[in-house]
Amino acid sequence: MTGEMPTRDDLVTAWADSILPTLKPRARAIYAVGRWTAMADGVAVFALPNAAHVEHAGALRDDVAAALTGHFGTRIRLDLVTDVDAGPSAGPSSDTTKDDRGRPLRPAPGGVAASAAGDSDEGLDDSELGEGGTVTGPHDSASWAEHRLREVFPGAEEVTG
Repeated sequence: MTGEMPTRDDLVTAWADSILPTLKPRARAIYAVGRWTAMADGVAVFALPNAAHVEHAGALRDDVAAALTGHFGTRIRLDLVTDVDAGPSAGPSSDTTKDDRGRPLRPAPGGVAASAAGDSDEGLDDSELGEGGTVTGPHDSASWAEHRLREVFPGAEEVTG
């Protein structure tokens, strides 16, 4: 392979238009929610929203690394991290409390970072909101997911049965 090692910006630029669409549907779905945070010594660092995403993405790491290598013409290894572990991006915002679009991040249950852009804490008691609107207190994953779905789809009703 004789290609030049890409920069993080090269990865970001090529990702959505050229590389992601070539992946198999499962890989495309899992990797679509992540972001490139760094590129150093032949290792591309890709941040995903939570540990479950990292686990699922890990099973497809070789396919994505092969797509990157094929696109750039040089061997690229892939390191997967959670967005909380990713630290600042090389993008416009270097504040670790914001995502690469400058939106604030806040911890969700289980220590997972969630974007606060467009988020509302409607339905949560003031006792569940800490400093800066951080959700605190005991929340199980099902309750949190239901809360987020109701935010995204106001007026939706759960169908059981």
